[in-house]
Amino acid sequence: EKPYECMQCGKTFTSGHCARRHLGTHSGAWPYKCEVCGKAYPYVYSLRNHKKSHNEEKLYECKQCGKAFKYISSLRNHETTHTGE
Repeated sequence: EKPYECMQCGKTFTSGHCARRHLGTHSGAWPYKCEVCGKAYPYVYSLRNHKKSHNEEKLYECKQCGKAFKYISSLRNHETTHTGE
């Protein structure tokens, strides 16, 4: 059961805490902003986790087009766009 509803969009939540946190998506009031891309987060730990996405190297490169990926599984999935499999 999700008794807490957002009055702006109707999305429902299991706790009042989650509903209040969600309100930041509408107001833009989240205090922790990424200086690289501008995304904002309600918690400092969320911003820290996000920042890792800017620092991680893309180690797996497609030999056909040069596009690079963080994970080998992503590369394998991408390779099917060239082979049609």
